[in-house]
Amino acid sequence: WDDEEALRRFAGLCQRATLEFENIPPATLRRVAEKIPVHPSAEVLAICQNRRREKEFLKVNGIPCARFEVVSSAEELKQAVTRIGTPCVLKT
Repeated sequence: WDDEEALRRFAGLCQRATLEFENIPPATLRRVAEKIPVHPSAEVLAICQNRRREKEFLKVNGIPCARFEVVSSAEELKQAVTRIGTPCVLKT
């Protein structure tokens, strides 16, 4: 993901680039985007790589999503379930 020469060669072979999974460093997309259009952008990728940012982005932009809370302990989880109610989904 950080081989500058390989990224230049890749960009030279394409008219545009996309990705099918989110496990790519945003910096890699930024480098490729210097040469060709990349969709989604590195900024969108960075949002999607962090569930909290992803949910907050949806909420701020008026896109419906399930209620959520970010927790970091068993006690916070218990309190969140009390506020959200059941059934609910726990994700990492």
